[in-house]
Amino acid sequence: MSTHSELIAELIEKLESDVLTYYEGASESAYRAWTITAGIAFLSSVASALTAALISDASFGTYGKSLLVVIPVIGAAATGLLHLYKFREKEALREEGRIEVEDIILNAKSLLSSCTSENDAKVAFQQIRERYRQLELNQHRRDITLRSDEVPKIKP
Repeated sequence: MSTHSELIAELIEKLESDVLTYYEGASESAYRAWTITAGIAFLSSVASALTAALISDASFGTYGKSLLVVIPVIGAAATGLLHLYKFREKEALREEGRIEVEDIILNAKSLLSSCTSENDAKVAFQQIRERYRQLELNQHRRDITLRSDEVPKIKP
């Protein structure tokens, strides 16, 4: 049978090794996806304008027309991906989660070090567990909101 101090230590280990790692990776992936797709959208706009300005009449008849169709289509696809997958919003959501997990870990370590009895540890464990549960519920709800294109309601 584990003591509550051991349960806190196990929870801290899980938060550090699994949860924090997930939020760091998810935040970084969303940031990279946003950077790449936004860059593609921007560069394709510039490329299509430059192509239109610099292409010769002879080239337009052979491959130029195709370029002036394909380049904007690539930009539109990148813009569509930005809207559909909301990479910037996902990065912000996961980064907030990472910051909160780091704070939960520090708070858990502080609570663990200040426990003088099994009852103190029990209360501390329940506080840490509940805070982690609230974080996960909040992240889940906000993720669903992002996927639904629903405008979040501000609670009074």
